[in-house]
Amino acid sequence: MRGALAFLLVVACGCKKPHATPAGPAELARDALPAGAQVYALGGTSATDVWAVGAGVYHYDGASWSDATPAELRNVALNALAVVAKGDVWVAGASGHVAHFDGAKWSVETRGTTSFTGVAAWPGEAWVSDGQNYFRRVSGDAGPDWIAERSLVGAQLLWTQRENDVWGFPGTKPEHWNGTRWSQPTSFAPAVMRAASGTPNDLWMVGWEGTVRDGKGAARHFDGRAWTTPNLPAGTPLLRAVSAPKHDEAYAVGNDGTALAWNGGAWRALVTGTEETLEAVFAPGGGVVFAAGREPYVLHKR
Repeated sequence: MRGALAFLLVVACGCKKPHATPAGPAELARDALPAGAQVYALGGTSATDVWAVGAGVYHYDGASWSDATPAELRNVALNALAVVAKGDVWVAGASGHVAHFDGAKWSVETRGTTSFTGVAAWPGEAWVSDGQNYFRRVSGDAGPDWIAERSLVGAQLLWTQRENDVWGFPGTKPEHWNGTRWSQPTSFAPAVMRAASGTPNDLWMVGWEGTVRDGKGAARHFDGRAWTTPNLPAGTPLLRAVSAPKHDEAYAVGNDGTALAWNGGAWRALVTGTEETLEAVFAPGGGVVFAAGREPYVLHKR
């Protein structure tokens, strides 16, 4: 449907605070996810190929959500997701679990006992982070191995879209890997970044300035040359996820039911009908959006 706004919103429990979501009737209807579902990350290749991870692995085929959790990941909290292409999916989570779906079957590995908080991948290679280190998965004569690439306190998240172009998120400035070395951008206004999306020359990051308790939402944009700080709607709380399918279309979600839409010139607040935290968002483009939190129901607008 042209211009439709489809939201998957799974709502988290927690205390409500004043927020920037505008008043008005909710634009979204509710559908159920598989029983017991919680969602921490979303990704996909289209509006009919969407993946979600949290208390399990879930897949949307354009008609309904199904539980796609492999047996080895039952009862494993999954924190991160990277969808490289249709039939090429990586997930990572608690107790050192990393899994790959090749379109037909899952391959599950464990690397130590530390929980992984981030995963990024391109064809043939994957990276994970555990809050202290970045590891990359390389193949050799003895099979795949995980190599410690970088040690940084707060190394929570990773983002990449192509080989040797990796962003990591320690502290209040991201770091960039170009295949040879790590560097920090000089034009980046410090903020805690929670997520990234876009393309290497049209990249969005979102998070917050200040503390988790008293901070405010923050967004940064990279045009291939420098980072800028576009304005957000007044009172925007902490942002936790972003999805940017086109230069004039992006979405961000966060605390207090906040959802924002970018039209190429400005961010505006969307009416979600909830005041609970939204943890994840995926937009395939054309006005279709999926966003998620921690309760097993879905809100959407077609």
